Parts: sequence; C-alpha cells; structure tokens
Amino acid sequence: MSADVLAADAPADAPTGWPAALDALEAHVEQAQALAADGLAAVDPAPWRPEPGLGPLPAELAPRARRLLDAQASAAQRVAEAAAMSRRHLDVVSVLRTHGSQAPVYLDVEG
Repeated sequence: MSADVLAADAPADAPTGWPAALDALEAHVEQAQALAADGLAAVDPAPWRPEPGLGPLPAELAPRARRLLDAQASAAQRVAEAAAMSRRHLDVVSVLRTHGSQAPVYLDVEG
C-alpha cells in the first residue's frame, strides 16, 4: 500500500465506506477465481471501481486489503494460465481441422 492510500492517523470512526468497498472487491476476486476454475465461462464481469470520495484506507483495514491484493494477483495468474491453455487447445484444434485427413485421428487426452 502506498503512503497516500494508507493513513495510519485516519480516525477509526470516519465513515469512509471502505468495508463495503473491500466487500465488493472481495466478491470480484471470488468471481474471477470461479471463472478461472470453470475454464473461463462466457461471462464478462463488470470492473470493480471504488466509490468516489472514500478517502484514505483506515489502518485497521490494511491487512484485509493486503490479503485481497494477494488473492487478486493469484486470481489474475490463474486466469492468465487458463487463457494460455485455451490458446493451446485452439492451436491444436486448428491444426486438426486444416489437415482434413480421411484417416481416423486419435487424441490422447490423458497425457
């Protein structure tokens, strides 16, 4: 967290809306993890945007924000890996289609 976002001296009772913003971000992270696990189903989630005027992140929420940042990075990695696997699958399928052989084609799906 950068110093301008994390304000250790922000009053704990300041109505910043950060808990709700982190709840929404957590839901987006969970959705991305589910999409990666399901093979990137055809869903286009709306991007997460914090509400304007949140102010600095209260210090007591910093650990949760860091955990969400780590989970978001992990989800992004899984999505990238799933996308790369999909590209490899499409490459294989396109090669099989272009040959147009009359002979049976066997594909070892078990490794």
